[in-house]
Amino acid sequence: MNRKLVMKLCLISLLIVFAVLLMGCSNESENNSSETIEKQNAVLEQPSGLVDGFPKGFPFFKGSEVMECENYGDSSFTLIFTVNEDFEKVLDFYMNYFEDADSYMESDGESYFEGYQGNGFYLKGLTITDNGSNTMVYAVIDSDEVISNIDSNESEEVDYSSDVMTYDTAVVEALSDNYPSDVVPIYPDAKVIACSLAPSGSGFVNLILPYDGYDSCVSYYQEIFGEEGDSYETQIMKSVSFAGTKEDYRYTVSIGHQMANNDPLVVITVDK
Repeated sequence: MNRKLVMKLCLISLLIVFAVLLMGCSNESENNSSETIEKQNAVLEQPSGLVDGFPKGFPFFKGSEVMECENYGDSSFTLIFTVNEDFEKVLDFYMNYFEDADSYMESDGESYFEGYQGNGFYLKGLTITDNGSNTMVYAVIDSDEVISNIDSNESEEVDYSSDVMTYDTAVVEALSDNYPSDVVPIYPDAKVIACSLAPSGSGFVNLILPYDGYDSCVSYYQEIFGEEGDSYETQIMKSVSFAGTKEDYRYTVSIGHQMANNDPLVVITVDK
């Protein structure tokens, strides 16, 4: 699939993993068809290494090995796991399961899904990466507890705009000591809002920028990587993405700004 074309279909959705409070989680669940039942039945036995409360309905590819699973906030989770199987087979599995996801993005050796309400969980974001020797999956999800709280609040006509994370209200997370800053430096004015790394240094970091910080952040990474990056812009959103290898790491950096209400976000992945 042509990378530029796919970017036009989803783009900024790659970058709103933490910025919006499940704005899409009420996707008309009237589609309780036999297809949905098949997806629920496709959920395989959960691997070891998951934290207490992790949604039992989340689908794991057979043979998944959990590298890291952490709980944050109220019943929300970050997850990294590997599969000793071909990237294309793992991708096909999740393409079938998340075919109704709000957004999908594909590039060389990496695919991303966002926005899917499943059997007891809501998928905020899932990235599948081809590591060569195996396939690595990163996910950020909420449990049905979060979903049910939002569903009950919807009947009270709650204004969700007050729950959108901003640069000023963001809770800063500590950057792991083993993050490879020499491979992908953290933009100086950014705040780290999520960081999940395996002992090797592989994992992801999410950043939030001041509202007017998009252009300077893009320029910063253009200078760091020595390239313009893949860019796309409409009247309401813009995004620039970088991908490459350095010092035995594969990296991706995606910078996006949904200009109406949200502060810019940066999603960084590093794989060793």
